[in-house]
Amino acid sequence: MITLNYLIRKKADVSADAFRDYWMGEHAAMRLAVCERMGIQKYTKCETKHEDPITGLMQQMYGTPADCYDFVDQMVINDLEDLKKGLGGAGLQDDLDAIAGSETAYVDF
Repeated sequence: MITLNYLIRKKADVSADAFRDYWMGEHAAMRLAVCERMGIQKYTKCETKHEDPITGLMQQMYGTPADCYDFVDQMVINDLEDLKKGLGGAGLQDDLDAIAGSETAYVDF
């Protein structure tokens, strides 16, 4: 089993609400549409709640900066060969390019 974690930071000029709407709506739908073809067995999105008191306590405890990331996307792949086979599938690269293109307005790369 392979677990990929992507730490996502929104662009500074994008509001938290606009980013959340995009990331949990349009982006999630596009990503879910390709997950099975890529051999992804589980796809999870976790939002950092910057204003939550627990977040502040965890940042103090671990010494992490307050602006470290806004979301974590996690993908679980059971078999690397399924991922390799899926990445070579017809039309997948076009779909992944479309996802990456839509991210540029929201994500701080």
